[in-house]
Amino acid sequence: MVAVVAVSVLSRPPAERPTPPREAPVSDAATRPSPPGAWAAGQLHRDEGLSPALELLKPLATPKAAPRPGDWLDQYPEPGQTIADFVAERPASGWPKGRAFYLVTIGPLTDDERLLLERTRALLSDWFQQPVEWLAPLPESAVGPTFRRNRASGPQWQTTPILDAAQAHRPDDAIAMMAFTAIDLYPDPEWNFVFGEARPEARVGVTSLARLGPPDSSLALARTVATGAHELGHMLGLAHCVAFECVMNGSNSLDEAD
Repeated sequence: MVAVVAVSVLSRPPAERPTPPREAPVSDAATRPSPPGAWAAGQLHRDEGLSPALELLKPLATPKAAPRPGDWLDQYPEPGQTIADFVAERPASGWPKGRAFYLVTIGPLTDDERLLLERTRALLSDWFQQPVEWLAPLPESAVGPTFRRNRASGPQWQTTPILDAAQAHRPDDAIAMMAFTAIDLYPDPEWNFVFGEARPEARVGVTSLARLGPPDSSLALARTVATGAHELGHMLGLAHCVAFECVMNGSNSLDEAD
């Protein structure tokens, strides 16, 4: 298989979602047909009636383009998640009420990679408008020999032990926690690699810098922030977006993610 931004969302059975209620009025903006080339399956979501404030934002959003062969929605035609779905899926204990997001590293990092991650921390704080703070690095020993492999592209670590370690070290006041590594990642022996993975129920995730470009480039910064925001979004209950061009879109390649 090829790369994906997040695997965890596939474990959410779409059939369990209730039919979204249509209680809110649908604005003229919501009922306008999508432009040619928009992904038709996302029209239900684009038509969803929202609060007046959110309806004002719809014209600013770009409808999701029809997937190309090999794109995420071509291989995984997900039903997506309406706002009504999101509300209905609220955990019985409520959404996380932590004080801050936490970031942690695992594995060796260069000075440029450390600077990239500090810039990412600041931008994620702006993105979510919440404090984002560093924790002490996770021990490399958390990834045992059976969870490491070597490919032509270099060493890879499996995500499972990293997510386990992050879950064990997550502070009680965490909204969510993200681990970053420069080592390439894979979620399962049958997968080639992933950019990142989230464990939403535990509110932890991991993101790799390995394939995001030179760490001193603006492109690598944009990719790192977007991947981090995507995985943190999963931890906050967001599924992949199928309606608009969005940081929560699934991605099957770096080109599609860009």
